[in-house]
Amino acid sequence: MIASDANRLFIQYGSTGFQLITNGKVDVMDATTQGIKTLTAAFPDLPFKERDVYCTQISSPKFASV
Repeated sequence: MIASDANRLFIQYGSTGFQLITNGKVDVMDATTQGIKTLTAAFPDLPFKERDVYCTQISSPKFASV
């Protein structure tokens, strides 16, 4: 899970034990409304496919501008 400065949480699903194995699904939760959308639904004009997103392990919280 990664938090943004726009009050969104990015949730990526995958296998434990190796951080690059994902199932190609990323959800975006609006922390204010607690609504959840897929990455594609939340950001329909992304220049890449949701299935191509992966995240390496983060040792301390990072904030993204999204």
